[in-house]
Amino acid sequence: MKNLKMFAIGLVAMAAMTMGVYAGTIETDPAKCTGNFYVDLGDSKYSCAATIRDAIDAAKTNKGGEIVLLKNATMTSDNTIDTDVTINLNDNKLTISNGKKLIIKGANVTIKNGTIDAASSVTNAIEVYSTDDASTLTIEKDVTVDGTNISGAVIKVKDASKKTEVNINGTWDLKNEIIDCDNGQDRDLTVNLNADVTGTSLSGSLVTLDAGNSVVNVLGGSYEADKTVFALTNGTLNISGGKITSTGSNAVKIANPTGNNKNALNITGGELISTHKGSYSLYFAVGSSSTKGTYAISKGTFTSGKDDDGNQLPAINIADKNFLANHANMISGGSFIGAIVDDVLVGDDVYQTAAAAVKALTGNATVTNEGGVVTVGTTATTEPEQQGPNTGDGTQTTDPGTTNPDVPNVPKTSDNILVYASLGVVSLVSVGFSTKRKENN
Repeated sequence: MKNLKMFAIGLVAMAAMTMGVYAGTIETDPAKCTGNFYVDLGDSKYSCAATIRDAIDAAKTNKGGEIVLLKNATMTSDNTIDTDVTINLNDNKLTISNGKKLIIKGANVTIKNGTIDAASSVTNAIEVYSTDDASTLTIEKDVTVDGTNISGAVIKVKDASKKTEVNINGTWDLKNEIIDCDNGQDRDLTVNLNADVTGTSLSGSLVTLDAGNSVVNVLGGSYEADKTVFALTNGTLNISGGKITSTGSNAVKIANPTGNNKNALNITGGELISTHKGSYSLYFAVGSSSTKGTYAISKGTFTSGKDDDGNQLPAINIADKNFLANHANMISGGSFIGAIVDDVLVGDDVYQTAAAAVKALTGNATVTNEGGVVTVGTTATTEPEQQGPNTGDGTQTTDPGTTNPDVPNVPKTSDNILVYASLGVVSLVSVGFSTKRKENN
């Protein structure tokens, strides 16, 4: 009878494991857990778990909870999370070993407080599916991600048929993409970026947005790479903050939408910088003139690299001859170091002068040039000419200011710009101007 009872208990345990129910040791003190993980079940109950698989099963049985990492651990198999859960790394490191993945399917998952190590040759460390149910992945600001040995994006969105949100914070060191969002099925994907990211020896951009109706919001943080930082083909890229720097190419590149897709670029803040010779803060590639693309710049600072002779390049480069006709008035605000744009091709071997191109891009906006900074602001108020030094006879000379020959001579504005020049390099220290977005028809 005793053997029969033990056999029955074994069958129940096997059935529980088969159904994804983890019957681990329950403690009232997590310090008594000897495995790598425990799950906070609430009510001072903690389920001890040897592996992350055991912890996920315990959380699922509990319909949620916080998985806590007790010490450094390595994931040696794929693990799917399909229940809402928080993974607290607890100042430890979770290593996702070669070829293995953390897979999120129809769940809300938050990862916090520690390090994710995407080990050598991992194609994608984290995959997100929303085939049947919505998914949300949040990487908190106290997480460090080491992706220096990864051969693919750290995060791969496999399917965003249902509402999918990925919130990316923390500190990232990469040699490939932050997130791969170039799947045509990603119809309802939103990515919110507020991280500090460095990309070295990249094979491509830090983020390539080529996914239909998907949206990437750059809210803050810093993004530095030796290739193009953000590349937009299909989808929407909104930049409202942050510092985007390319040391080896253009900071942001806009391409031609493909098929029946559309794209949109909206810049309402932040800094776009290229320090690479011959590259630009904002580059509109051939095909970007398509009317399937919409572009609006109302604020921000834009700085390109230098030419072969060491001269400051204009902030924007336009490579498509139909661009000005299809995207007039797209700039209503912003500060552009050196100049906004150079001469722009508008036909076969026919160029629009820089002055005319600026007029087309800014419409009726006020444009001023002071100290190597071209400022656009539609709500700027006109000030009288600056007064020069007293001549000693009771009169004063007037100084009309420096005029960019490529920009119409307009009155100075009250835009608050503080610029320091050192060794011939102009840097923007503070920009405080108010702009009013111009609606495009």
